[in-house]
Amino acid sequence: MKFNITIVKNTAAQSANQQLKKKLNRAKSDLKRIKEKFDLWMSYAKKHDQLHTSQLRPEIEKYFLVKKSWLMSLVAVYDKYEWNEAEDESIFLQILDTIEEFEGRFQNDAEIQSISQRFYIDEQVAPFSGLDENEDLLNDSEDEDSKFSSKEFRKLLDREEMEYFIEEAIHNFGFKREDFEDCMSTPEVIARIQGKMGARRTEQENASFAASKGKNSTEVKDLYRRLASLIHPDKETDLIAKSHKTDLMQKLNTAYRNNDIETLMQIQTQVEMENPVDLTTSEEGLRAMLANIKKEYQRIKNETDHYVTQMEYALGIEKLGKKKDLEATIERVIQTQRTDILRQQQFLEKQIIKDFTTKKAVKSLVRRWIKDDEFGELY
Repeated sequence: MKFNITIVKNTAAQSANQQLKKKLNRAKSDLKRIKEKFDLWMSYAKKHDQLHTSQLRPEIEKYFLVKKSWLMSLVAVYDKYEWNEAEDESIFLQILDTIEEFEGRFQNDAEIQSISQRFYIDEQVAPFSGLDENEDLLNDSEDEDSKFSSKEFRKLLDREEMEYFIEEAIHNFGFKREDFEDCMSTPEVIARIQGKMGARRTEQENASFAASKGKNSTEVKDLYRRLASLIHPDKETDLIAKSHKTDLMQKLNTAYRNNDIETLMQIQTQVEMENPVDLTTSEEGLRAMLANIKKEYQRIKNETDHYVTQMEYALGIEKLGKKKDLEATIERVIQTQRTDILRQQQFLEKQIIKDFTTKKAVKSLVRRWIKDDEFGELY
């Protein structure tokens, strides 16, 4: 009777192992497919970067050189003619927007630095305490006895921009308003968000590492200890062998931390060990291998999704993964973007020649800016 029970137990164990092996084979197939998908999207990203570097970036640099000439011409006419308050404010904001558009370009350019120091408001100015105060300022601007200067208007815009980033951080990342109480400018808010996100990622990685400890089976722990005793570099006197064992020990520690059975098996074949073990046949070993492959699958899938999202953003196309002949799409989009940049260059060059040469022409241009701003406020 006992003999029959033993047979039943062994049969059940074998059946369980067979099921695990089937799951393992499916997981390996899934891992192979996601790796192929990752390699494909990485090749798309590389192609995009190559085309962007060779075809788009040179035109972008030319555009900013033309934009610099445009800015210099605008400042020249700003100094040359008299302007009313609305015109002054409109030109002032055009200059500020252009400086911000440069995004750090021309840092060593004396002409641009001079314009920045002259027009750009110091970002360390303390912002308004709240929305009510902003509304009071807007109401005061309507008073005939007070003038709402461009500098004050810029302060208001800076404050609104800072509030936007704070609200985004609160709603999207779960931060608290108190986290930003001492921030005085938008760059400080952005730096605070980046710092907190980095700290959060570190905490998550540490928690993941701590959670992984203790999950290794007794068989895995025993094999790890035996291998570590055999390959520990401190026991080696030869410098070349010591270096090799140091690398092997790092590989062993990583495999043990990740419960990577296959790598542990590979390391075991590289050393002389009495009574080697086969963790690929036991239920615990199979489960550990399955968990590790699923973990690796998810990691590669996340990286693949990142490439897809990155390409969708760069190309301005949603659901890019469903499109066929993606290489041709990349080439077409890069060419379209290049054409748009060339048109912008030509537009700025014509504006410099046409609109900045006479007082009448530049006055007409500024009035169009004011009208466009008023139209934008309505919508």
